[in-house]
Amino acid sequence: MRSIIIFLVGSILLLSACASTIPMTTKMNDAIMMGIKTSQSKTIGYEYTSNVVDGTIKPCLKDTRDVQPGHPGYTHNESVTLDKMLRDYLSMKFNSVDNSSEPKIKVVLKDFWLEQYSPDSNAKKWLTALGGGELNVIIVANLDLVYEISKGGTSVTKAVRVSGDSTHVTGAGTGTSTSNVYRGKESIEFEVADAINTANNKALAMLNQFIESNQM
Repeated sequence: MRSIIIFLVGSILLLSACASTIPMTTKMNDAIMMGIKTSQSKTIGYEYTSNVVDGTIKPCLKDTRDVQPGHPGYTHNESVTLDKMLRDYLSMKFNSVDNSSEPKIKVVLKDFWLEQYSPDSNAKKWLTALGGGELNVIIVANLDLVYEISKGGTSVTKAVRVSGDSTHVTGAGTGTSTSNVYRGKESIEFEVADAINTANNKALAMLNQFIESNQM
């Protein structure tokens, strides 16, 4: 019986049997856009490197890098998405972006991972598996980056870690008339996309702060 309940709870959290596509967005939030001040440097060089391969990513357990067993994963293009957002930001910050120019801004996306878990008690998970109900699922998107500004033969670097989170309510069995599934709310894939977009916007905010602190 215990193995059956674990299987049912796992099924509730996974929601699908195969990797599903995350509807990624390059939307820059209003706070970032309003906080961008035109730089005194007219032209800036830009170099982007990613250690993250776009494709399938499997979420980890809370506060760990341990992949959830049996999760089919999600299909993402975070490397391309973040690069596009960085270029959009730089085009607003500077008059022009020329890769051969100095000063040059280098961005390295070192790592990207997701956490996905339910904050509900084990008792609630068991009851949901047995009789139906709702479970909350928290998604956290994490980025490790390195920023570097080089000019006049010198350079300064900054290591940054940012994260964004979102919540999805999933219904199972009976008693789900109030769940997000029944209210026509976003799918868990949209919530994952929202968490990633929040993390990406925080990465832009940290880059903007880094640029301004170095008087560019």
